[in-house]
Amino acid sequence: MSIETYIPERKSLWPFYHEISQYEYANQQRARELIDLILKEGLDNYTATPDLWHNTAMVAGRVKHTIAQLTFVEAGLREWPDNVDLLCDELQYRHTTHYDLRKAAAIWQRLDELPKEITGPYWRFWVYGAIYHAVALCNPQKGLELLDEGLKWVKRDGLMDVLRNYRRVLVDSIPLEPIEDNRQFSAYQKRVFELLEDRYLLGLKMGVENGYVLAVELARLYQEQASGGILDRLELNGQEDEQSLHTSSNHYLQRAMQYLDLAEILYTGDPNHPIWEIYEVRARILMAQRRYGDALKLLSSLPQNRRNEPSIATMLNLAIRITGEKIETDESVSSSFNELLSSLFQNDGELLFRIASQNPQVARILRNVVQRL
Repeated sequence: MSIETYIPERKSLWPFYHEISQYEYANQQRARELIDLILKEGLDNYTATPDLWHNTAMVAGRVKHTIAQLTFVEAGLREWPDNVDLLCDELQYRHTTHYDLRKAAAIWQRLDELPKEITGPYWRFWVYGAIYHAVALCNPQKGLELLDEGLKWVKRDGLMDVLRNYRRVLVDSIPLEPIEDNRQFSAYQKRVFELLEDRYLLGLKMGVENGYVLAVELARLYQEQASGGILDRLELNGQEDEQSLHTSSNHYLQRAMQYLDLAEILYTGDPNHPIWEIYEVRARILMAQRRYGDALKLLSSLPQNRRNEPSIATMLNLAIRITGEKIETDESVSSSFNELLSSLFQNDGELLFRIASQNPQVARILRNVVQRL
């Protein structure tokens, strides 16, 4: 008589993911404790879709549990060994947080051997592959080729992810070619700038989703280039008055403003890219142009949490002092605070109770307050 080995059915990872997602920002320590428990139990007791393994790894990373971040991806790959997103995740980790170039090379080989019909639609294949070659292998030319090829394969909703990483490959890695002297360096910088502008404009012409983000990036690029005209004049003449120096940079700043105008036209209200990002860049350029009154109007319109950011607060205070103008008190802050209190105390404090139940620090503070009363 044979005795069959009992293999328990694996549990869904979804309830665990749902639970730690609730603690992701409210109580990261609790999220890490729950992650430790499931790692101790063993991830092979669980099953999930590739997206769920990926998303769980992302949460682990955001709560700073980097060991678990890789462990969730590896568990996902044991269940889905040819999943492109999970392979790309491990490729990224193997040359960053879990550095192992030998394993990274093996993963890239595996990805590269898959048919392009499988890997092509995934933006991570092209982007993570480009970053791996440009940064880890010091081969930005290969990275550039991958991004260019990716534009031909990736679906429309992933094109922005490809386009936004050209800067990582062209600027944040070693040069595409050897540079022997300052003259060559200046020419190379100009070439890189033109390459970036060309790719961003291509994205805008293609009508990519959230194209206004590219327009803002182009504005930043032109603002960064504004120093070129100033330095050229200083090198040629040795000394320039302040007015001449600002005139020499004006072309770049005006071009930046034109791209910000385009960004406002294209803005579609995506919550991941709030419109104040456009106005912050515009305000910084106005400050550089000594247009303090115009800058003050923009700075005072920013959300209160942005106005409290040190560099924004400094510009705001300077603009107020130079113009002598006063900004109106933001009454909406008081109104929002009252609305928050009202929601916390509705239904006999039900929302406040839930928050305290899920966050021991809040519960401890509330107990102390009650005792003091």
